[in-house]
Amino acid sequence: MVLPTSNKRTVLMLVLVFSFSMAQVSSSRRARIYIVFTEEVHGVDPQVHYTKALAAVLGSETAAKKALRYTYRYAATGFAAELTPDQVARLLKQPGILSAFPSKTSKLDPGSEPNVVPN
Repeated sequence: MVLPTSNKRTVLMLVLVFSFSMAQVSSSRRARIYIVFTEEVHGVDPQVHYTKALAAVLGSETAAKKALRYTYRYAATGFAAELTPDQVARLLKQPGILSAFPSKTSKLDPGSEPNVVPN
């Protein structure tokens, strides 16, 4: 069956709109790295504690270990983990979890400060 040009355009527009809406839904569920700040952990290895908190949200210790990227122990207490926004919302309900923010990489612009001399 051959569609007239106007019908082809309509079908193409519908496909594009559907694809775009599916991409938006998919990106809102996509996992990314979050920095999670916690209360200070006493009496147990922080990494063990964070793995248990993540396992409660992710469903298994294996998934928690896979998601855990880094633990912070000195300037702040917490960890970095690969999570979806829904998982972050559930994690924030766990005891001892204070806040979570998407990780962001920033670049320094040595030309933006007049007193900074690049190497």
